[in-house]
Amino acid sequence: MVNVSSSVPLDEARFFDIYKNIKQIVDENKNELFKKKLWRVSDLAEFLGISKGHIYNLNSEGRIPSRKKGKLLFFIPVEIFEWVLDGGTT
Repeated sequence: MVNVSSSVPLDEARFFDIYKNIKQIVDENKNELFKKKLWRVSDLAEFLGISKGHIYNLNSEGRIPSRKKGKLLFFIPVEIFEWVLDGGTT
C-alpha cells in the first residue's frame, strides 16, 4: 500500500522512498495487481489503501489520472505511479 495523503510537494528523499517502495513491489511480483495492464477502481483502491468511493470522488474532481470507455472507469498503472511520484494527493 502506498500512502499519498500529504498535499505538500514531495521532497527528494520522500520521492526516492516512494519510488523504491513501488519498484520493490513491482520487482517482487508479490501481487497479481502488478501483472495487470489496466486497473479497475477496486485495484486502485487496494494499491492506494483508500475506499472505492474516494477513488470515484478523486476522479470526479479530476485529481487522479483515469480513462473512461462508456461507463467503464479504469486506470493505467504507469500513470498512477507517475501521479504518486509527482505528489498525487488523496
